[in-house]
Amino acid sequence: MLDLEGLEEIETDQWPKMMARIGEALRRAAIEGHAAQISDNRYSIIHDIAKSPEHLKATIEAIIKDIAPPDKNIEIITKTLRTDLDKLSTQEAARGLFYIITEFEKEGWDTDIESLSAGLANVNNDTNKAEEFKRIVEKLDFEMRFQPVVDLETKEAHHYEALSRFPRGEAREWVMFGEDTGMAPAFDLAAVQKVMNFIHYKAGVTRTRFAINLSLKSIEGQKFYKKLNEILAKRDFAKRILFEFTGSGHIENIKKTLAFIQALQKAGYEIGLDDFEANPKSFELLQKLKPDYVSIHAKYSRRFLQSHKDETAIRDINKHCRENNIITIAKHIENPEQAEALRELGINYGQGFLFGKGETKPSYVPKK
Repeated sequence: MLDLEGLEEIETDQWPKMMARIGEALRRAAIEGHAAQISDNRYSIIHDIAKSPEHLKATIEAIIKDIAPPDKNIEIITKTLRTDLDKLSTQEAARGLFYIITEFEKEGWDTDIESLSAGLANVNNDTNKAEEFKRIVEKLDFEMRFQPVVDLETKEAHHYEALSRFPRGEAREWVMFGEDTGMAPAFDLAAVQKVMNFIHYKAGVTRTRFAINLSLKSIEGQKFYKKLNEILAKRDFAKRILFEFTGSGHIENIKKTLAFIQALQKAGYEIGLDDFEANPKSFELLQKLKPDYVSIHAKYSRRFLQSHKDETAIRDINKHCRENNIITIAKHIENPEQAEALRELGINYGQGFLFGKGETKPSYVPKK
């Protein structure tokens, strides 16, 4: 992690050139180019343990000195975290990393965290946050935003994904926190209630459809389906609601997941798997779970125009889905070139800023 203190104060007409050179230096120092900007002057890279960040620090200092006015002093603060992946599952590592990046974005490196496992411990031990999350869920003190999922052929909105927005903080951080603390089922039920209320009171005269995310952690509980079914029974919205399982790459109890999917499908609801990846385990899940659609992991559509590997992954996913009569959705579409290329690859639907961000109500206007 790198904090370039004072970078935002530099005034030079060579700013774009300087930032391009800094970005290139970060990518060269990272494993497979895995570098990211966390905030205006904070960055992160994944680097080999044998490589010291001091060389990168010196390179960036030289770039700034070459372009910036001589009276501007930039302090580069670096901190290296151990991934210690041998101690963590993939999900645990992701939660620990998300906590660390969020804290780095807000506070810089005023922390004693040294590893992903330490970041995970901070997530799990935040009792005040648990009390706040419980209050948010009980009082339904969060909002829903609706992002269009668009037919790449007709350019019409097929449905809208319901996205949660909290009074403070990132939604993904709260959702992961809910999974860690066992409150995911309560939150998911609250989200279902919020969407159903929206349909009844604000979208009742339309045929607009909505996708609701459900955590895999929720369906592990014995009582969750019963409570969900009680809520769904209050309204006949089977033709208006789709359910999408988040974290589909981490399904462990296939038998229980299949029973849950089949029960919802029997009741008339369509089911999707989110963040779907191109690997043998995922393709095996398609055969066993038989979802109605999959949302392809955004990492593929984000890079496939420049990456033959990612294009191949999308082709493989599409091939397996077509063989099983499963609809495909590509995420993170930001420009018409992406959308057209994905359409030509056979992807059915698209989602991303090209079509719109999450809004307080469905508002997509087809793009000509």
